[in-house]
Amino acid sequence: MSDGCLTKEQFNNAIDRFIEKCQDLNENWHARFVENDPEQRYLAKRQIVATAGEEKTKCETVDVEENLDENAFESCVYSRNTDQLKKILTFEYHVVYSLSYNVPVLYFSAWTQDGQLLSLDDIWKQVPEIHQEFLSYDKWSFITQQEHPLLHRPFFLVHPCHTADMMKQLLKNSSAYETDFSCYLTTWLSAVGPTVGIRLPLQFGMPQD
Repeated sequence: MSDGCLTKEQFNNAIDRFIEKCQDLNENWHARFVENDPEQRYLAKRQIVATAGEEKTKCETVDVEENLDENAFESCVYSRNTDQLKKILTFEYHVVYSLSYNVPVLYFSAWTQDGQLLSLDDIWKQVPEIHQEFLSYDKWSFITQQEHPLLHRPFFLVHPCHTADMMKQLLKNSSAYETDFSCYLTTWLSAVGPTVGIRLPLQFGMPQD
């Protein structure tokens, strides 16, 4: 992992440990499997974002299912008056292993209440301004659209071309990932996730009993 990459086995091990942390911290990421191929595993999460005008409302996350099946995702409860809400968006996130880059890749899709998929331009409007400014020079290559490698339908993704170099730098002074591969996923998601609405609690970076 000194080169910033993960093997497929390390990625699967990271999923197991990451899910354990999620259960301890009541975070609603879940492991999913490709039918008839249990080695093809990925992480999944669904969350709902409500917007009022140009601003997103703050939401409180709650479980919608207790069992770890494909419908066990994250939902939201909103404290603001529903009359003020302009639009409710559903985001579905998948963390999938890339055999080409040997790193995890963040795939996601988003749609409105009436089922209309968001365009790439719509997606970019959801990126926080602080990240828009930083990524403006590379925005159309940082977030792109491709066929999901396991589901074989169009998804957006945060392109993995710089992931290995980034992780090599982020982990060069850390030894925790040598025994806990989920530290790699936590560090990576904490770095790229906020650009598309994912935030991990600080407790993810703390040792678990």
